[in-house]
Amino acid sequence: MILKNSVKLGGVRAETVIGMIVVSAVYAAHGLRLRVTSVKDGKHQDGSLHYAGLAFDAGVRDVPAALLAQLLTECKRSLSPQWDIVAERDHIHFEFDPKN
Repeated sequence: MILKNSVKLGGVRAETVIGMIVVSAVYAAHGLRLRVTSVKDGKHQDGSLHYAGLAFDAGVRDVPAALLAQLLTECKRSLSPQWDIVAERDHIHFEFDPKN
C-alpha cells in the first residue's frame, strides 16, 4: 500500500484501516499496489464520511482499464455489505456506512 504524501490519517477509524488492508490484498492479488489518495484530507461533499475517518479513496491510474470492473467486484466481495464502493472518474471511493 502506498499513501499519497498529502494523506492525513489523524482520527481515522479502525474500520477504515481494516478496509484499506483488505483492499490492498485484493490489489496485490493482481500484482498491483493500492495507492490511497485521500482519507481525512481533501475536499469532499458536505456530510462526507471522509471527515469522520470512515472513508478512503484509491487512485486508479495504475489499474489497467480492462481490470477495473473485476477489481471492483472483488473488493465488494471481500468487504462486508456495510461498505459502499463507488467508481469515480479518477479514483474508487470506499466508505464504511452500515445500514441498520
